[in-house]
Amino acid sequence: MIDLHLHTKYSDGTDDIGELINKLEANKVKYFSITDHDNITSFYKIKNNLDLLKDKQMQYISGIEISSDFEGQSMHILVYNYDTNIPAITSILDEIHHLRIERIKAHIENLKNSFQIELDNKELLWLFSHTNPSKPHLANILIKKGYGTDVSSVIKKYLHSRFSHLKLDAKQIVSQLSKHKLIVGIAHPLGGVGEPRISKEQLEHNVTTLKECGIKFLECYYSLYNKEDRETIVKIAKKNSLKLSGGSDYHGKNKTVEIGNLGNDYKFNKSDFTILNLIN
Repeated sequence: MIDLHLHTKYSDGTDDIGELINKLEANKVKYFSITDHDNITSFYKIKNNLDLLKDKQMQYISGIEISSDFEGQSMHILVYNYDTNIPAITSILDEIHHLRIERIKAHIENLKNSFQIELDNKELLWLFSHTNPSKPHLANILIKKGYGTDVSSVIKKYLHSRFSHLKLDAKQIVSQLSKHKLIVGIAHPLGGVGEPRISKEQLEHNVTTLKECGIKFLECYYSLYNKEDRETIVKIAKKNSLKLSGGSDYHGKNKTVEIGNLGNDYKFNKSDFTILNLIN
C-alpha cells in the first residue's frame, strides 16, 4: 500500500507523528508522505527522531502541501523530496506562513462582521498556539460555541471565503521550486474534500499552464475519486507526459477519510504510482 497524502496535528489533522506511523504500519503502508499544509514541522520531527521509523518496513518521503491561488481559484501544490538547505523552500514557507496567519485573521473578522460571532481571548490564544492555525481549528472552536456538530459542515457554512489575495500564485510557486529539481505537482486536481469540482476543460487548462512552469505529476488515486475521475486524470497526465501519484488526504478525526483510501473501487497496484520513478 502507498499513501502519499497525509496530515498530522502540525497542520489540520489530529494525529501526532508516532500515532500516524503506527496506523500506517497496521495498514501495511510501505511508502508514505506526510504532507502537512504550508509547513515542514513533521519532517524535522522525523529527522530528529529516527527511532520513529526504526524496524518499520516502510519508506518515508518528505512532503508538503502548499496553499496557492491559480487564476482566482484555490489550488493545492504537492512537493516531494525537498531539501531544507534550499533557500527557495525557506523563503516560500516563510511567506506562506505569514499569509496563512493573515487568512485566519480575515476569517475571524468575517465571522464578526457577517455572522456576529466573536472569539474570546482564551479561544484566540488556543487558535494561534498551533504551528499552522487553519480552518479546522476555527471550526472546532465554533462547534464548541454551538454553531455546528462537524468540521466539514461548519467550514462550508461559516468559513467558505477563499481570500485568494492572501495566497501566493501557483505559477510562481511551481516555477521557483522546479528550478531546484523538486518534485512538484497538483493535489486532487479535480477538487478536494469540501472544494468545488472543476471541469475536464478547466483541468486541461490548469495542467497545460502549470506544465510550462515545471509540474511533474498529478495526484490521481484519491479518496474522493471514482473510476471516471481517475481515467480523466490519467488521460490528461499521459497527454502531458506527467507522472501519477496518490493519497488518501487523511486528517485523523477532522475528516471521515481512512488511511490508504485511494478512491472508490480502486484496487491498489504499485505500478500505477509512476511518481516513484522520480523519487527512488
